Amino acid sequence: MLVRFGKWAVAVGIDWLNPGKSEVSGVTKKHGGQARVHIDRKPYQIWLGFHEPVKGDVYAAAPLVGLVVSNAVILFPITEDLVWVCMVRDGMPAALHDLILPTEEGRNKAREWHSMYGNDLEMVGDVPGASMGIDDILLRIEDQVAQKTIKKKQLAEFRLHNPRSAGRRVGFAVLGALIACSAFFAWQHHLNQQKAQRDQENIAMQAAQAAFLAMQGKMGAQANIQTQIANFQQQVESSRKEQANRVDPAQLWGRAAHLRRSLGVSIRGYLPQEFECDVQQCRVKWNGAGDDVLVGDKLSLPNVEPNYMPDRNAVSNFPFDPALVVSPMPARADAIVSAEQLHFWLYSAISQRFPGVTFDASQPVTLTPPQGSGLQPVVVGEVGKWHATFGAGALISAGELLGAISKWPVRVVSIKITNGSAVVIEGEYVFLGGK
Repeated sequence: MLVRFGKWAVAVGIDWLNPGKSEVSGVTKKHGGQARVHIDRKPYQIWLGFHEPVKGDVYAAAPLVGLVVSNAVILFPITEDLVWVCMVRDGMPAALHDLILPTEEGRNKAREWHSMYGNDLEMVGDVPGASMGIDDILLRIEDQVAQKTIKKKQLAEFRLHNPRSAGRRVGFAVLGALIACSAFFAWQHHLNQQKAQRDQENIAMQAAQAAFLAMQGKMGAQANIQTQIANFQQQVESSRKEQANRVDPAQLWGRAAHLRRSLGVSIRGYLPQEFECDVQQCRVKWNGAGDDVLVGDKLSLPNVEPNYMPDRNAVSNFPFDPALVVSPMPARADAIVSAEQLHFWLYSAISQRFPGVTFDASQPVTLTPPQGSGLQPVVVGEVGKWHATFGAGALISAGELLGAISKWPVRVVSIKITNGSAVVIEGEYVFLGGK
């Protein structure tokens, strides 16, 4: 797409590739009907950019920005509904990162790149928070050209060139006529040369096939990297969503307590000795009380696992039906700006009221990108573990704790109730800001 800034006409949304030197001819031929930018950074770096044919002097916008800002994320509104979003690394456009997108998608893409590729990327464009606009960059280029710190030859390298057309076909026609005349006067010599020519054509065809296969291999590798990047980005979003949501601890405690009441004190002489619950289900361990309890009766316990051992022990599983409701972590009125501060407030508000509750120091949750992707590790939050142990009056104390702690960004991992006289709770507290 073409955008005009005063006397400048620039192209955005260019299809950039980084072929090897032997692949340039094949890639160019594949894009034969498009205008082309060829940037050669010796000894081995080549950038090819392709765009629809243009009229007049049109320059590729991304490398122009790279003359002024070496590492940048560019976000520039083109229309009310479209933005240009692009990434420049070491002064050159990153392949597959020069895009025209709907406004909201483009903004999300810019934030995503800025987060994943590091803080060395400067925000550029006519958007809030940008260090400079595109107009500012072009004015600076004009000043540097006037001062000869940027040579006009450098700018010429960024200009788009339309594909050759009629003139080239006329040249081939003239060449064909000359060959025909030569053949007329030296027919025998022409015949003698045919075999050598065919051999040369076969060699050239084999070389072209080898180059094409090499290009396919490289493009396949690039496609694989892009797939890995997309999968990693999806993993990051999924992890952030997981950290930002939970099952309300009070809800889990209510369902566990309801199950405990519904099972009663004893079924056919078997007592529910231990309840261990997570957000998916409760696991109940039974024990037959007394020698007169029949071993076979344990198979009639509700939801019991098959167990044919000649003893009076059994285990039942009770999946929550309906499933527990997952909801966002609660927003606190306190201005919590770090995991350390959250740890302090939890200790002050919870541990001093409930002496059986302790909070461990938090650790960052870091996702490592695939090797060779160029991405940096992403911290999606910080998580610390907490523990609660209650003895006498355990059920009342545990219920009060989970009612109070539900107001904080915490989740429960497991609840264990033993003989109704002891409760052990394991959980996590979550700070989404990261370090």
